[in-house]
Amino acid sequence: MNRRHGGVRVLLAWLVASGVAYGADTKIAVIELQALIQAHPDTKPNAALLEAQEKDMEEEQEQWLDESEVLKKKFNEAQKAANNPALSEEARDEKVKDLQDTIAALRDFEKNFRELRVTRQKEFTDRNRRMYLRTVKEIRKIVAKYAEKKGYAIVLNADDFPTGELGAVMYASDSVNITSNIAELIEKEFSK
Repeated sequence: MNRRHGGVRVLLAWLVASGVAYGADTKIAVIELQALIQAHPDTKPNAALLEAQEKDMEEEQEQWLDESEVLKKKFNEAQKAANNPALSEEARDEKVKDLQDTIAALRDFEKNFRELRVTRQKEFTDRNRRMYLRTVKEIRKIVAKYAEKKGYAIVLNADDFPTGELGAVMYASDSVNITSNIAELIEKEFSK
């Protein structure tokens, strides 16, 4: 179990237990964060931006692969020329040098291509994460405002983690699920 998620569970158990021990009326609610993200008006435009970036990455990769094919063809031609038995020793040495230069260029090209792919993937992942976190931050503000207004001490995410690990909430009655209330507030907030 991930330490962070385990810590959330321990904190939740302590908060609930301390509220019960002191006789406090602790109001707890749950939300389905993924449903709220889907309801957020930035989600579709963000997905379109990511899709366009992914398409650009694929087109760039195709261009690099085309260039790679040209270099491989040049390599094959240089290799064939260097192995031509009709060449003089001097001409063969020149062709071997051309072959070595082509090999070096091909290696540099492949190295640069791998580095570019890693860089583009990191840019894509970072952009996706920034957009996700910005959306979640806006949702948190709305949830906090609603929770304060309605007197909720704790609002938990009822969704499981994207890693497949179970979330902190194993069961929640529909009566404590405020997802639809928050979705309505999101719609109101961003339709202005």
